[in-house]
Amino acid sequence: MTPFSWCKRSLRAAELVAEGRLTGAQVAAEVGLSRQGLDRWKARPEFKARVAAILDEYSDFLHRSQIARWERQWAEHDRWMEAWRAARAARRKRRIRA
Repeated sequence: MTPFSWCKRSLRAAELVAEGRLTGAQVAAEVGLSRQGLDRWKARPEFKARVAAILDEYSDFLHRSQIARWERQWAEHDRWMEAWRAARAARRKRRIRA
């Protein structure tokens, strides 16, 4: 089997396949390829590996984004709890003085 020849069209097709929003016919039309040509590309191990790599990149990005979102939420929660504790301590001091 001859090595797969990567070009802008094949890289774009791999990205579109990985995104999963378009049908095979739509991906083929987007990159200027026949549906059968896209099917041949999709059967190639190199193409499959590139799609898998793109999906891994997406997954890593989403994972990092979710962790960052959780960290922001926990930081906000910690700030809220600290303010609540300070207000509670101030109320206790006022009650003790009274």
